[in-house]
Amino acid sequence: MAIDPFTGSLISSGISSIAGLFGSSANNRSQQAALDRQYAYDKKVYQYNVRQAKRDYKYAQRSRDIAIANENAELGWREATAQNDYNHSMAIRDYEDGMQMRAYNKSEQTFKQQLNFNNIAAQVAMESENRFLEEQRTATAFEHQDLFVKVLEEDGKAVARGQSGRSVAKTIQSVLAQSGRNQAILAESLVSAEKQYNVNLRKIAADKYGADLQADANRMLKPEVAPALPKPIPLPRSIFQKVQKPKKPPAPMRGTASGSFGADLAGALGTFASGINWSK
Repeated sequence: MAIDPFTGSLISSGISSIAGLFGSSANNRSQQAALDRQYAYDKKVYQYNVRQAKRDYKYAQRSRDIAIANENAELGWREATAQNDYNHSMAIRDYEDGMQMRAYNKSEQTFKQQLNFNNIAAQVAMESENRFLEEQRTATAFEHQDLFVKVLEEDGKAVARGQSGRSVAKTIQSVLAQSGRNQAILAESLVSAEKQYNVNLRKIAADKYGADLQADANRMLKPEVAPALPKPIPLPRSIFQKVQKPKKPPAPMRGTASGSFGADLAGALGTFASGINWSK
């Protein structure tokens, strides 16, 4: 069968198209191979990122645990130090209170001893005054007796000299007058001694009272226990946020080259066939 020029041209064009399709197919296979290699690489990167995300998660968790442990250790040390300081300060407070109480008890003991000494000193002074007054009274009594004896002696002397009557009476009267004056002097001296005795007793009592006041002034006030120191309070704890679990990233997608050799070939053959006049 003879082929007209148009059909021949169409056949030639179809053959060229089919040849071009074979060349395009080879190019598509090359692109697909590159896409497959990229996909394989993307899968490895994806798997690496997933593993790395897990490692980072575990590392972050470990870092959080270490940070919590470090803070707890530091806060525990600071709280223990504060407790030790509190216990030491309270021990010093108790020691000082004990020393003050000991000083107070010693002061009370000294006060009581001073009062006893003042009582003894006053008693000794009063006994000394009583003894002195009694000696004055005894001496006065003896002097009165001496005066009475002297009057009798003078009277006897007058009689022995042979005096009588008015002469003897004058002599006796003179002796009695002198004796009276002497007795008055002795009585006044005794009264004065008794007055001085009373003054001395009052002075002894005043001195004792003053010594008692001074002893009381030297007493210490009873110490009071100092207020307790404030107890250390727990230190505030930090809040650590939990580490967020990683999520898988989107998985890589396999790429495909544009076009299909089979579809392009079928299309080219269809075009070629539609241009042939099959009725001749």
